Amino acid sequence: MTVRIVVEGLLLGVLLAAFCATGIRNGAVNMVFLYHADVQERCIRNGLITREAIRQKAAAFKGLGIAVYLIFLLVSVYAVNGARGFWIGLAYPMRAWDDGSSRDGSYRGSYEGRSYHSDEMKEKLRRLADEADDERVKRALHAAMQSI
Repeated sequence: MTVRIVVEGLLLGVLLAAFCATGIRNGAVNMVFLYHADVQERCIRNGLITREAIRQKAAAFKGLGIAVYLIFLLVSVYAVNGARGFWIGLAYPMRAWDDGSSRDGSYRGSYEGRSYHSDEMKEKLRRLADEADDERVKRALHAAMQSI
């Protein structure tokens, strides 16, 4: 697991470097939006670029960069790391945001007015575990039932 995280971090670094290299392939002035305002003003004053061009390039860089990073994130989470569903993956970390009534680390929150300690919730988790096709999902749901 640690190796995957390190590899993902390295790949994100390479992706960022490639993205920036593409941005400056015709001169660093194309990515002047990453510099301080005084540097941008000097480039505008010297006639290297216009303020509108800086705004357009910044918007394109941010929009495309966010899209590429989100695609990478989804591919790494679902294809490489084997996540099978958003809600199952979200359920466990959300337990950290309890309602504050418990200081011993156990969860005391509720969802849609139902306590997670109720028999109804345990039954719902048991049904989901029985219907799950993936063994990892079944184990995760059984672990969730045991923690209730």
